[in-house]
Amino acid sequence: MKKYTFIVEGLRCEKCEAKVNENIRSAVAVKKVTSSHVTGETVVLCKDNVDVTEIKKVIVGLGHKILETKTEDVVEEKKGLFGFFKKK
Repeated sequence: MKKYTFIVEGLRCEKCEAKVNENIRSAVAVKKVTSSHVTGETVVLCKDNVDVTEIKKVIVGLGHKILETKTEDVVEEKKGLFGFFKKK
């Protein structure tokens, strides 16, 4: 699983956040997407085989500018009945 963090210029309000999130969800199969106009970030959690250029096209197509992109590999924890009792 991959975590992409986009530093986005032009996120001004909650409506901008919602529009970016909705459009990314409709264009690409993602597990989770969140945007913040306060931090200027859009964070996308998705499978390794997702084309990141499609996500970038959505953001730029909405009139925003991507200043930086960070990529991280994320290990997904399996959750189940016995995972609940696991000590941390």
